[in-house]
Amino acid sequence: MTFVGGRIPSTRGALIRLRETLDFIKRGKNLLEAKRDQLAAEVNRILGELKRRKELESRLCSSYRKVLKAIAIHGYSEVYSMASSVKNIEVEVKPYSIIGVVVPKIEVSGKPSVNSISDADICDVAKELASILDELLEVAELEACLERVAVELMSTDRKLNALEKIVIPSYEKMIRYIEDRLFEETLEEFVKAKYIRDVISRRRGG
Repeated sequence: MTFVGGRIPSTRGALIRLRETLDFIKRGKNLLEAKRDQLAAEVNRILGELKRRKELESRLCSSYRKVLKAIAIHGYSEVYSMASSVKNIEVEVKPYSIIGVVVPKIEVSGKPSVNSISDADICDVAKELASILDELLEVAELEACLERVAVELMSTDRKLNALEKIVIPSYEKMIRYIEDRLFEETLEEFVKAKYIRDVISRRRGG
């Protein structure tokens, strides 16, 4: 008989190997199910954290309105000059692993100080924007993490579906087939042996 693993002889040795392989596949399936559950929990956790994005966008819009107001009062050149006095933020992206999934980790170093801004109102707005920027980077990291974890979750689901609907049923069908064939062969051998014993018995009796 032929199945997904190729043509298999109907022997006891083949039956033992198939059972061992099926047991190994089922253990792997259990591990994949555990991984899928962990990935799903991680996706839900990230989605929960990303709920703050809307509130963050609202704060950002409010800060931009304050910037526009400052430009209207002080002029674009002066506001730009004050902003230029602030050192650029330094960002480094490093890989790290979540449940075997490599995701980006954003690390911020050399955070800029806005204390060099002379105007108190503009300095306050700059502090607001600096705080929002930190949170925006966190959100960006979460979104990138969500995308990769979700992709891995879908991949794991596909593997599980293939195991549950194709691979495992195919092995089980092959095992049943060989078991039936071996039973038939055993029965045939028993019938033959009994027939031979009966023949010998009759001859001796005759």
